[in-house]
Amino acid sequence: MLFRSELWQLAPRKLIAAGKAGDKGLLDDPVLAGSFDPGTYEALFYVGDFYRGAGVTRTRKPWQAAHIFTVGISPSFTPWRRPCDLGTR
Repeated sequence: MLFRSELWQLAPRKLIAAGKAGDKGLLDDPVLAGSFDPGTYEALFYVGDFYRGAGVTRTRKPWQAAHIFTVGISPSFTPWRRPCDLGTR
């Protein structure tokens, strides 16, 4: 089961990449290998769909539709790469 994810630039609001993460939990899109301009970005991970599709149920509250991570890149940013893995371990 793969989960949907999106990366958005916030100002101006622009979709950078979208799709389903691969087996390693990463979105395989060539644009993500490039550099990003300074600014604010949001990564959305549709984990509710992922867990419902995997047959995981909750008794008290339904799954949150998406987890949203907001990050800022300053003009003096030193590039680094941190994969985000949302597996069912």
